[in-house]
Amino acid sequence: MRFLPLSPKSLIERLLPAGPARRLADALDRISPPGSSREAATTGHIAVSAFAARVVSAGLAYVSQMLLARWMGGFEYGIFVVVWTLVITFGVVFAFGLEQSVVTLLRKYSHDGDHGAARGLILVARLYTFVVSGLIAAAGCALLWARPDLVADYRLVPIFVAAVCLPIYTVAEIQDGIALAQGWTDLALLPTFLARPATILLLMTLAFALGFEMTAVAACWAAVIATWTATLAQSVALGRRLAATLPPAPRRYEFGSWVRTSAPMFLVDSFLVLLNSIDILLVGRFAEPDRVGIYFATVKTLALVHFVHYAAKVASAKRFASLWHADARDELAEFVGRMVKWTFWASVVMSIGVLAVGRPLLSLFGPGFTEGFPILFVLVVGVLARSSVGPAETLLSMAGQQTSSAFVYGLTLAVSLLLNSILVPIYGIWGAAVGTTVAMVFESIVLAVVVRRRLGLDVFFPAPAGRASSRD
Repeated sequence: MRFLPLSPKSLIERLLPAGPARRLADALDRISPPGSSREAATTGHIAVSAFAARVVSAGLAYVSQMLLARWMGGFEYGIFVVVWTLVITFGVVFAFGLEQSVVTLLRKYSHDGDHGAARGLILVARLYTFVVSGLIAAAGCALLWARPDLVADYRLVPIFVAAVCLPIYTVAEIQDGIALAQGWTDLALLPTFLARPATILLLMTLAFALGFEMTAVAACWAAVIATWTATLAQSVALGRRLAATLPPAPRRYEFGSWVRTSAPMFLVDSFLVLLNSIDILLVGRFAEPDRVGIYFATVKTLALVHFVHYAAKVASAKRFASLWHADARDELAEFVGRMVKWTFWASVVMSIGVLAVGRPLLSLFGPGFTEGFPILFVLVVGVLARSSVGPAETLLSMAGQQTSSAFVYGLTLAVSLLLNSILVPIYGIWGAAVGTTVAMVFESIVLAVVVRRRLGLDVFFPAPAGRASSRD
């Protein structure tokens, strides 16, 4: 599978006539976010590329979820939502922080010319996560086989099917990080965010057209096939590019260094993915599957706003690390200020758009799903709170403050778990929305305080761009 370079200009040139394409491309050069240097402009284009990929992915995923809800019905759809959320959660956790650490480690090895260590890390990171997550998935299935009473009987078979996906899902996480470290944004984004949802949609459409029963089990098999196909294709493409760009050298294995770098990131990633999924999992625990479906559809409707924050993270990680290790603190402070403002105001614009069309979008999922529309107004507060500090957690990680990030997300997870555990059994999906939003506001406040204390930088969006505060 050949991946084409993902560039806003190339997409514009392919989709528009020559005249409008040239004018829009010139405008893109002028509005490239954060910074005016060549590297900053490149960062801006990466952000736009990441955002464009996520927008297309959001469209595919949203259409897929809408069709699944209509074809499967609320009950089966709700089952699939909970099971697939478990795969995503464990897939990130069992990457053990390596999907983040490979970015900073490979950048360091590239700077030092240590190609042997880079080659060793690339091999070990993928092999280790595949084997260990596979063993954990097998152990979990064995436990459920022996104790099927641990979960509702209608979830048992879908969990067994989805477990097949877990090992390759973790490999996809690692490969995304390797591609980002090399600056191959297309290879990091296309397989995960475009190829995978497109394949799921294709398979489920074929199943529906052929008259197969549309159950949670069928949806899980479609997700398994799509994930394996997209990740294996990504692996082949990644191997070819690395062979062409990474100089040959005997592999070196710095296990101690890799563990020390990855351990804090493992905590951060685990806390963060649990923070993003705990509400859905608890709604699944205390509510019927059809209620889970309504809440999940509402959360998915806000996904486009989340993508602004994601694009900022993808674009900024490499430059954060470069500026920090180069001790260019003034330039870093200015870059951070610009990135935060860009993230926040772009999120505001996207939030207004989503709220304007939220009700008709939810109606596409089927009868009863518009019940989630008022909840959008609660959830958007948390999304904007998170965007108000930009990619602050990425800044901490790239500056070697992974332990601080772990502290922030561990504390926020505790707040979210406490609030959702209290509110969801009483108020259902409204309780999940309120608990999650309060936790996200709390997270943003603590992140801003920690970044100021640890790095001497203001990350809250009203702070002047480029302003570096003194350390407390």
